[in-house]
Amino acid sequence: RNFKAVSCRGEKFDPHMHGVPQQSGVYYAMGCALVMEGIMSSCYHVCPATVTFQFDTTYMYLIAILMFLKLYQGRHPDVSCDAFKSYMGLGVALTLEAFSYYYHGITFWIIFCIIYFIFIITVGVNTYNIGVV
Repeated sequence: RNFKAVSCRGEKFDPHMHGVPQQSGVYYAMGCALVMEGIMSSCYHVCPATVTFQFDTTYMYLIAILMFLKLYQGRHPDVSCDAFKSYMGLGVALTLEAFSYYYHGITFWIIFCIIYFIFIITVGVNTYNIGVV
């Protein structure tokens, strides 16, 4: 039998119109990232090198960011960051990580610190304006 709830005013209750919206796409992305992290980790452990370690850590970062994103979506489903902005930030972080393996000079660290400060200020201002803080 289908159970239909009725409100105190006699109106039918539609569960799709109330409550936390279902967002299961991040779970699928976490599952795929976990499979790929296993594959890339096995590549690193078969042939340990700086390049293969970069593949291994890339998926570790991806899983960590997806976990934080899902935890935040569960608490704030209406103001959570969309996938494009999340993956754009991840792409910038992974690009800086790749450059850090090959460039160790002061120029890299100056550029890294400038990008990091701009990122932190942007996230802080956006979080404050959304009303989360």
